[in-house]
Amino acid sequence: MDYQKGYVLMSDLTTLTSSYRSCVQHVYDKASWLLNAINNVFMDTDVPKYAVPDLSDKLINRNAYIWIKHLMQDVQTAVNSVVSCYNYHSLIDWQTGEPTNAVSLWIPNSLSLNDELLNNLNNDFKSANDTLDRLFNIQNDLNSIYDSF
Repeated sequence: MDYQKGYVLMSDLTTLTSSYRSCVQHVYDKASWLLNAINNVFMDTDVPKYAVPDLSDKLINRNAYIWIKHLMQDVQTAVNSVVSCYNYHSLIDWQTGEPTNAVSLWIPNSLSLNDELLNNLNNDFKSANDTLDRLFNIQNDLNSIYDSF
């Protein structure tokens, strides 16, 4: 399955948790796909089983804040582990010759349900997905090289 692109930005605060879960799972699916692809070549990569934990329904505001904060930290870790793996194997942008930069995502420090939160989360997912999409392009180039042999 090709997970490149295909993510949808969150647009509604009333469906924040379900939209957020979907966005996180999409990043996790991409990260797993890319790590499995690199593992098929080098066979030295452990591929974690990424899963979005359920949100406890007790004390919803506090738990939602903790859930969102921890998941965004996990998204950053997942993306950066893929970046690190590709850079370690010298799978870089062949046009620029530069390795892929790690992402530094905005981590919420409070759960204020407003447009600023939604914009910051969307920017985080855009940054994470754009980084993974660049790695998809590198992986596709690598696959093309191997297919030509």
